Amino acid sequence: DFGIDRNPRMPAPLAVNGRLFHQGLNRLAALDSYNGALLWSLEIPALRRVNMPRDAGNWCADSEQLYVAIKDRCWVIAAGTGELLRTFPLADRGLRASHEWGYVARAGDLLYGSSVKQGAVYTDFWGKESWYDGTSGAGTEKICSDDLFAVASANGELKWRYQGGVVINSTIAIAGGRVLFVECRNPAVRALTSSRIGSPKLWENQYLIALDAQTGAKLWEQPVDTADGIVVFYLLAAEGKVFLASSAAGKYNLYAYSASEGKSLWQATHNWPHDNHGGHMQHPVVVRNTVFL
Repeated sequence: DFGIDRNPRMPAPLAVNGRLFHQGLNRLAALDSYNGALLWSLEIPALRRVNMPRDAGNWCADSEQLYVAIKDRCWVIAAGTGELLRTFPLADRGLRASHEWGYVARAGDLLYGSSVKQGAVYTDFWGKESWYDGTSGAGTEKICSDDLFAVASANGELKWRYQGGVVINSTIAIAGGRVLFVECRNPAVRALTSSRIGSPKLWENQYLIALDAQTGAKLWEQPVDTADGIVVFYLLAAEGKVFLASSAAGKYNLYAYSASEGKSLWQATHNWPHDNHGGHMQHPVVVRNTVFL
């Protein structure tokens, strides 16, 4: 059996340049997008990451390479052959013994990453408790990062590193030359020994932040006070806007901000369709000038 059941909510497949990449149980495979032929596969026991609504995906791809977060490194794999070309370590040498690679994205000539404390990411996939379908408590804790950084995708040269508050992984996005995210600056949260955070103080002292994607320079920051994202808390950037989606207590709460300065534009609330099987944790989608949630 190649895959894990759908319930643990694994990273989505990737489709780039005629190839389809899919993760199974401790493995990944590359298929021909047109006829489904298996091009190659790799067995990687440390690959597994689940409960994506509370974390960031562990891989991305460009036209010729696949980038996969494995423990404290990002593997760069040839998309056509599966050959391991190189690995990049975490940006901060001081974190390499205690942290793992969290967020990963490729944009322009840079590879972006973040550092999460070891043991934080979700890996359990067996049993009903690993459906991660709850409305509170175990399984709804958010995975957060202690820094963000960018390296040259060609050779791993560090371009910039940002360290401020605790960054909520499910809010990191890159759009319009900006890296956007929400961080918590509450001292009690910053002092926690785990990057898997369920403390109610995560929803205090929050800031929406934009960095220059090339230099890491802070472009702007705005304090935000949304409904607590107990079930899920997402950021989506598109069409010159930044959207925060918060889900809890039977309701979706959607907030829109200007991407140029972080100014609040509008907000909307509506009820969950149901409180199970994902009805309470959907991610927004933007199509042209409409946002669907």
